[in-house]
Amino acid sequence: MVSERCKNLDQFQNEFIRKFWNLDEQNRQKITLVTGKHRINQGSRCNYACDLYNRCKYVTGLEEEEIAKYILRHFIDTDNAVVMNQTIHNIDDLMELLKKLDDYTDDQRKSRADNHNRLPNNNRFNPQFNNYNTNRNEITIAITRTTTGIETISIRTTPTPIAT
Repeated sequence: MVSERCKNLDQFQNEFIRKFWNLDEQNRQKITLVTGKHRINQGSRCNYACDLYNRCKYVTGLEEEEIAKYILRHFIDTDNAVVMNQTIHNIDDLMELLKKLDDYTDDQRKSRADNHNRLPNNNRFNPQFNNYNTNRNEITIAITRTTTGIETISIRTTPTPIAT
């Protein structure tokens, strides 16, 4: 037992790290950080990013800015287009951006549901004959890396014109 081998708190800490946070476990977390992708069915972007950050923040050799940039790449497939320029320096910058994207997605879902429920039954599946905005906006997210290593996110929305 670990408690029998440890004479003080420092020995216990070292034994705990050796057993539960060894290089194999740290490498598993780093592989997830570097190669993982967020999928829509994994819940909110913020919760996903927060969980991943908490698992990786004690990986030896990784700084907060580097972790935030790796996590940001997890969203390229689902949010590949964007409206504001955003420079990510730390996890707070990333969480702020992801919160905005989560809020925007939630608003779009609610708006589509509201518009769908307002359609007359005979035109419910044929919106081009209705004079209303379906709020099917496109979100464009672009990620660029400068020569100084700073990544920038551009977010642009393009509203769909009202059908007439």
